[in-house]
Amino acid sequence: MHRMIAMACCALSLVSIAHAETEYAEVVEGFASAMEDHYVFPDVGARCAALLRDELRSGAYDGLGPEELATRVHEQLREITHDLHFGVRYNPPQQGAAPTPIGEIPEVINHGFRKVELLDGNVGYLDFRFFESSDGMRATVDAAMAFLRDSDALIIDMRRNGGGQPDGVRYVCSYFFGDEPVLLNSIYDRTTNETEEFWTLADLPEKRFASIPMYVLTSANTFSGAEELCYNLQTRGRATIVGEVTGGGAHPVMGIDVGEGFSIGVPFARAINPVTGTNWEGVGIRPDIGCNADTALDVAHMKALETLSASATGGKARRLAWASDFIRSRINPVVVDRATLAEYVGSYGPRQVTFRDGSLWYSRGGGPERRLNAISADTFMVDGVDFFRMTFERDSQGRVARILGSYVQGHSDTSERDG
Repeated sequence: MHRMIAMACCALSLVSIAHAETEYAEVVEGFASAMEDHYVFPDVGARCAALLRDELRSGAYDGLGPEELATRVHEQLREITHDLHFGVRYNPPQQGAAPTPIGEIPEVINHGFRKVELLDGNVGYLDFRFFESSDGMRATVDAAMAFLRDSDALIIDMRRNGGGQPDGVRYVCSYFFGDEPVLLNSIYDRTTNETEEFWTLADLPEKRFASIPMYVLTSANTFSGAEELCYNLQTRGRATIVGEVTGGGAHPVMGIDVGEGFSIGVPFARAINPVTGTNWEGVGIRPDIGCNADTALDVAHMKALETLSASATGGKARRLAWASDFIRSRINPVVVDRATLAEYVGSYGPRQVTFRDGSLWYSRGGGPERRLNAISADTFMVDGVDFFRMTFERDSQGRVARILGSYVQGHSDTSERDG
């Protein structure tokens, strides 16, 4: 009797194990086949497939919930591939809706473009967050370039750009080279065993920026297609990269639905730069000027102003120096001690200077008060006013005696202290 019970328990155990081994069999086989058939490096894809099948047979996935399975497979395959584009997702459909596959293009507002601006010193600034296909973003790119056409230098902000379509990268980059075609990048596709070359375009509707100084801002979140733009320009010596080392994703990815709410993002191709013969996968783009991403715009703007100042004369040189003083004070803030600030408080004809909240405040002729921002121990800019600054001058006894007002146009005026 005991033997019969033991045999029955053994049989139930075998049934349980068999069920556990087959619970995710189709899903895991789907993961394995996707890696084996599509991963950009066939030998690595085969290693991944072998691991998955071995793990399934050994019962390593027994008892895992679906989210746990997705996490486990993701971690195991990432450890083998070290590929930052790779990913596994469990995202079951809600009430009949289809699951969102990995690799789907996110919702894009204004074709990815957030800001086009002319900074002090006639430095153009362009901030966009995604590369649509060239057909989708062409009109917006052209409009942005038309706005910036007379800039003396350019800053392209890739700090929040996570990538997108290669032909969109090509379209934007075409504006930064001359009329002669330049091979920017090639992409080898394992699924077709073909290599597609991406050359700059011959015909563009707006002016090219082939020779003016260029700076590209980066962060650790700069990824994929945004990294390609950086790499295309850096390897050709066309732009200075400013900011942080980028994310390190150079392999285009395809999303594959393997059923039961699971999908896998498989990198199926790789970028090949014509200058280096390689790409930035796993290492990122190393900036030419390293700094915290939060300060990269000021650092690049300062560098642009310094570069332009080297050949500027007359009024242009004065305007560039004027802008440089302000940017420099933001990068390295000037701290003036409280006792010195207190000496500046007073009445200077129509100009009034007061102190509160740890700062000097300025008004003229009873107008609104504006905070004063120090650019040196005795010279201040008025918050929100970019054409005027003031210097507190002392008499022969060292007492604050007057304000010298200076204007970007080159003239000045003086207000004597009278209270």
